[in-house]
Amino acid sequence: MSDIIDLKKKFNHRWKNDPRFMKDFDYEKPEYTDVPAGLKWALPIHECLEKPEVKERSKRLEADSKRSIRKNKLKLVEG
Repeated sequence: MSDIIDLKKKFNHRWKNDPRFMKDFDYEKPEYTDVPAGLKWALPIHECLEKPEVKERSKRLEADSKRSIRKNKLKLVEG
């Protein structure tokens, strides 16, 4: 006998078939209705990048890299 599948039950099982999908992420949120199905795998990445601590760390890394580039340019000009 086969199992009865309740289609009204909200459960994402795409993560079982496609490794790009995360298990407990809600891909069916109302704000994601305009996102094409082929791009829904990127939603957790987008959510993560919108967090304030991630944005702050990103700005810090960017400032550090610009500082090191400037420092290396000075070494090349002097040397």
